[in-house]
Amino acid sequence: MEDIQKQYSSVYNGIGKLKNYRATIHIDLNVSPVAQHVRRIPFAMQEKLEANIHELLRDDLIEPVEGPTPWLSPLVIIPKPSGDIRICVDMRQANTAVTRERHPITTIDKVMQRMNGSTVFTKLDLQCGFHQIKIEEKSREITTFVCHLGISSYRVPNTTHCLRDIRL
Repeated sequence: MEDIQKQYSSVYNGIGKLKNYRATIHIDLNVSPVAQHVRRIPFAMQEKLEANIHELLRDDLIEPVEGPTPWLSPLVIIPKPSGDIRICVDMRQANTAVTRERHPITTIDKVMQRMNGSTVFTKLDLQCGFHQIKIEEKSREITTFVCHLGISSYRVPNTTHCLRDIRL
């Protein structure tokens, strides 16, 4: 394993990006946009929040939003047992406008059948997997969120920070 990590060291650094693909969030234009108010963040958590937001900006996962925006969701902070925080966005209002795509999902029985006779298995951990897919620009406005630092939107789908409720 160490030899493989040395040989392909570039893929073990940072967050990779899927090239030549942008995710589209389909919006029902009959649903009126909702701009919610900022929620207060406890003073004791503001420094940790600021560090997390700066990290998301640095990693190009979010971008500042200038000017008016029709959709605005509040940020919520969840304390972790480790003392760190999880940034969540309350996307319930935005989700009312997202049109679901329907895809058939393979059953475990089908997967097991296809694996019959296999002798080599591997496991991949795509850390921050959704961070590797960019959202097309016109779909980003529904991911806009607000906190005491200002208004930002996601450039990528985000399950780590509880954007998992957004339906792609």
